[in-house]
Amino acid sequence: MDKYWLIAPYLNQEKTLKAIAEETGITKRTLHNWINKYNHFGLRGLIRKGRTVAQYKPYKQPSNEAPTRNELKRQRNLINSFSSSVRLSFLLNSNNWN
Repeated sequence: MDKYWLIAPYLNQEKTLKAIAEETGITKRTLHNWINKYNHFGLRGLIRKGRTVAQYKPYKQPSNEAPTRNELKRQRNLINSFSSSVRLSFLLNSNNWN
């Protein structure tokens, strides 16, 4: 609903997109995307859709090489973005603990 309240003045022709963008710090392109989604799908179009587990691909490191610092950092960030149950499953599978 927050997105709706931000674009409502534009929809009601009370403010311009430029004015809303300047007040909120949100780009005009993003506001325009929200307006298009609202016009096409209604309030449902403004609901943020999270990623599904199937959209994530497990990280596979090279078999005989030690991971670099950047690879470890990338893997840690990827794991931390998952929910705790998915994170545990990922860790168990990556260490072959079936």
